[in-house]
Amino acid sequence: MPVEIHPGPLPDRRVCPQCKQSAFFIFDPVDEKRIYKFSVALSGKVLFESPTDERDCPSVTPGTEIHCATCPWFGVMADLFQPAPRVP
Repeated sequence: MPVEIHPGPLPDRRVCPQCKQSAFFIFDPVDEKRIYKFSVALSGKVLFESPTDERDCPSVTPGTEIHCATCPWFGVMADLFQPAPRVP
């Protein structure tokens, strides 16, 4: 079941390479039944949706596996910073 965070892409956020939505999640490294929902600012700052203190959230590095909250895409955080492929 998809996790709905935002009704559409936000103009100041990084988007999923597949569906162009700005909602992502990661699994808690200690308890994989728990997820943390977030979006990523254009600057790269991770913006967690939950009011949870960010110090309690896992760190997100360029190699952290992330999942799109609206489609089956998953990859690593660094994938969001790759240039879009050129369409001839």
